[in-house]
This record gives sequence, C-alpha cells and structure tokens, in this order.
Amino acid sequence: MPKILVIQHNDDDNLNDLAQPFYEAGLEIVQWHAAKTAAPVDSLDGFSGLVSLGAFAGVEDEAETPWMPFERKLIETALDQEMPVLGLCFGSQLLASVAGAEVGKSGRPEVGWYQVQMTEDAASDPLMTVLGPEPEVIQYHYDTFKWPASPGRINPDQSVTGGREVSILATANGMNQAFRVGKNAWGTQFHIEMNLPTMLGWIASYPRAFEKAGNVPAEQVEATRQNWRLHQERSVALGRAFAEQVKAFNKP
Repeated sequence: MPKILVIQHNDDDNLNDLAQPFYEAGLEIVQWHAAKTAAPVDSLDGFSGLVSLGAFAGVEDEAETPWMPFERKLIETALDQEMPVLGLCFGSQLLASVAGAEVGKSGRPEVGWYQVQMTEDAASDPLMTVLGPEPEVIQYHYDTFKWPASPGRINPDQSVTGGREVSILATANGMNQAFRVGKNAWGTQFHIEMNLPTMLGWIASYPRAFEKAGNVPAEQVEATRQNWRLHQERSVALGRAFAEQVKAFNKP
C-alpha cells in the first residue's frame, strides 16, 4: 500500500476534502501535527508522497520554529527523489523556498474567495488541469513568493534550485498562485483541500481578517454558498490525480 506523510501545523488546517480521494485510492496516510508532536519518522524511507498543509508560521519564522528545518529537509529529500509533493498555502511557500524562490510578505493579504488564472502549462499538467481555466478558490495568506526570473516556465541556474525546472501554473493579482517543481512537486497558495464546514468556520472565527483583506464576511458566506460544491468537486478530482502520481511512484 503506497504511504504518504501529511504534515499538519495547526488545528485549522487539515486534509479536509483530500482525505476521501486519498483513502479511495488505497493510500496509507501517516499524519504528523508538527506544532504539537515529535516527528513520527526520521526520513522518507518507505514513503511515496508528501503533503504539507497550511500554518500560522511563515517561512521567515524558520529560525524560531523548531519543526521547520526538519520539514525543509524532508521536502529537499522528496525533490531529490522526484517523489510526489503537494504543498498547500504555507506548504507551497516552503516548497517554493526549497526550490529557490524568494518568500516574504505580499503587501496585499488574500483572505476569502478569489478567482485565479491558470497558465498555458496548467492545461497539460496532470493535477492542475482538473481546476479549469479560471477557478474560484479560497485563500488565507499574507505571504507570496517569486523566482529570480519572469513568470512562466523557469529554468533556474543550478546555484539557485539545483537545476530543477519550475513551471508557474496559476497567477492572480500580480502574484504566483500555483506552480510545479520538476515533474512531481506541486504548490498552491489557495486551499484546494478546504471543505464547507471549515470555510464557514473561518469566516465566523476570523471576520476581521476577511475585512482587512477588503472582503465583507456576509458576502463571503454567500460566495461560499455559491462556490462550495464545485470547489469540492475540484478538490476531490485533484486529490485523485495526486494519488495517481503517488501510486505511479510506488510501482517497482
């Protein structure tokens, strides 16, 4: 049975709608709550995939965050092995950092529902193609990332990313929103895993965060009512696609 390591960093961020397609695909899920418990593994030996979820911490907090250097090493190992990786929100930012991106405050928080524009590369990508050309997605982040090159397909020099190719798969508001490193590692700033109860819970629990991003909580509840079912379908489809990558990696 293919085994994946899922790294959780706070109680608000978990697999949500990705858990179903992972289990349906026959994956074994080993979950580590990095902020609360010691790592259940000391390497990725025996694993066929890695998922890194959202966090209250940012990449710039690494020196004060005990679990982050080890997670960075796990991502580096996964990239070296071309093991499937899926980074979501913070997970995408840490993946981008490992792949040579500059990560920092965006100056424009994205909290709520936003439309993103998928790039030409996304249409042929095994994961991102399931999202369609301009999906509405749920965001909750204050950081962004960029590589020392123009958006698009980036061929970084070896001193920056070990020579790994980076493809930008989605943008919005002048910022990168999704990307792929090499063949098997994906990151999304948006929370494709998010389910309906968690969406509504975030709006009820953190209304000021939505307001500071320029979004009215009541309007976000209505946007959730309109968008949640299609969002769930896309989440499950992307989960199935990622599970297929894990199973392919697991084949002898």
